[in-house]
Amino acid sequence: VAVMPIIVNPGFRKDVFHQLASTAAFRARMIESLLGECRRYGYAGIQFDFEGVAAADRALLTRLVEEAATAFH
Repeated sequence: VAVMPIIVNPGFRKDVFHQLASTAAFRARMIESLLGECRRYGYAGIQFDFEGVAAADRALLTRLVEEAATAFH
């Protein structure tokens, strides 16, 4: 059975998500960390379950997912 952990934004805090997603270095660090966990534990991938993201951050969420998909593939 393929295991894919779910990553959430604790407490659905818009400000924390914005800070992470709007900073290229933070996004890269998160993606590298997730890749490391997948390699270490043999996970098939990661599921993102970010809720309560501000409408103004829609493009940032898209960028984060695109960058993660590129790195994982």
